[in-house]
Amino acid sequence: MIYQIHFSPTRTTAGIVNRIASVFDVSDQASLMQEIQPVAFKKTDTVVVGMPVFAGRIPALAKQRLMTVKGDQTPAIAVVVYGNRAYEDALLELKETLEQNGFRVIAAGAFIARHSLFPAVAADRPDRDDFKVIDDFAARCVEKIKNKDFSSVSVPGKKPYKEALPIPLYPSVSDACISCLKCVEVCPVQAISQENPKETDFSKCISCAACVHVCPVHARCFKGEMYEKAQQLIIPKCATYLKPEIFL
Repeated sequence: MIYQIHFSPTRTTAGIVNRIASVFDVSDQASLMQEIQPVAFKKTDTVVVGMPVFAGRIPALAKQRLMTVKGDQTPAIAVVVYGNRAYEDALLELKETLEQNGFRVIAAGAFIARHSLFPAVAADRPDRDDFKVIDDFAARCVEKIKNKDFSSVSVPGKKPYKEALPIPLYPSVSDACISCLKCVEVCPVQAISQENPKETDFSKCISCAACVHVCPVHARCFKGEMYEKAQQLIIPKCATYLKPEIFL
């Protein structure tokens, strides 16, 4: 049985994980956007785990929720998705977290998607070339499992991991808000008031952009002087077309 587990505020990580898992015959999935019940996998299972990259690390909340997922030397495919800047220690952190939980990481990949905070960065990613790499990676994972090659892979990254710094950018809400509560439903930290969805508790917000992505009237967005300055810095730094990296 193939399982998908992902943390995907803007659905890009989920899309890539789903594409990888779709080459297998049968799959099931769970989202770490909400707390999940503890689950234990068997040696005969395979798990595809996908995480977005937040400033070179996997999201702390997602990592915490992933700790409830246990393996028994279960083969795992580790995937990180980033916005064409750098994935730094994220893939190593995901691999080591899975190994600590009883998984054997037999394949790993770092893929590019549109930046969640600065959508002008990698706006059309993943593109046709990305999908070719993703599909080839998935096919090679299938072959590795068919051949019972459960050898662990090495991935880039440094220890100790880079410091996980908060992202001081938070979504604003305009008068266009129709109080549909879709943002409340998707927020992984319950930072948005159900009584008044125009209110956001920034002490809880992790700047994941889930609420921005799901808003049907585009009432939520990142803006302001600090955001504009950050955007002017990040766009030139992310102008180089980076390619996916796979490890098998």
